[in-house]
Amino acid sequence: NTVKYIGGSAFANCYKLGAVNVPLSVVSVGRSAFRECSDAVIYCEAKSQPSSWNKEWNKSAGKIVWGITDAPVAVIEESATGVLVYTEGRTIVVENATDEIRVYNAMGSLVGRGATGLVRTAITVNVTGVYIVKIGATVQRVVIK
Repeated sequence: NTVKYIGGSAFANCYKLGAVNVPLSVVSVGRSAFRECSDAVIYCEAKSQPSSWNKEWNKSAGKIVWGITDAPVAVIEESATGVLVYTEGRTIVVENATDEIRVYNAMGSLVGRGATGLVRTAITVNVTGVYIVKIGATVQRVVIK
């Protein structure tokens, strides 16, 4: 939350960049800061692009999400199969899963399930803590704060 500037081409060509939080403290983003980061998810706390950001800051960037105040990036993981797992508040989001999704709490109890074949599945949990997300044979963890 103390970052004020993201320079031009700062993350350019970071092909494996999974996600980035851009807090409200950022007053300037340079040209092509996220160029060729087509798989990245960029979470911006601002509700829309501030006029002080370069108009081409997100050239060839991936998905951009505006107005996220509880940015999920601290707990985001992507598997080798391209399945993306992250949180939005108290919701665990899974993108691109082709197998059944099961969510377990830290004690091993099943707390949620998701259907197969959906582009985006959201499973809401009520308690903060560590959760295990099992997608087919792949296991990932997320933290709900």
